Amino acid sequence: MFASIRQYEFKPGKSAEVSQRVQEEFVPIISSAPGFLAYYLVIESHEVGVSVSVFETQAEAENGFAPSCSQPIGSNTVSPV
Repeated sequence: MFASIRQYEFKPGKSAEVSQRVQEEFVPIISSAPGFLAYYLVIESHEVGVSVSVFETQAEAENGFAPSCSQPIGSNTVSPV
C-alpha cells in the first residue's frame, strides 16, 4: 500500500462544509481511481486539514490522484497548500 498525504487550507469557518462536500462529492470521484483503497480527511483546525489517500501501488498513489484533483469541491472552498 502507498499513501498520498496533502495539506489544505480552508476559507475561515468552512471546515464543516468542506468535510461534508468531500464526503458527498469527492470521495465518490476518487474511489473510482485505479488501485484506490481508502481516503481520510482530518480537520486540524477551522482552516486547515490533511487528507490521506491510500492506493495499492506507488504509481497509482502518484498518478491516480491527479484526475480527482481537477474536480472542484464546492465553489472555491478548498485550496491545496
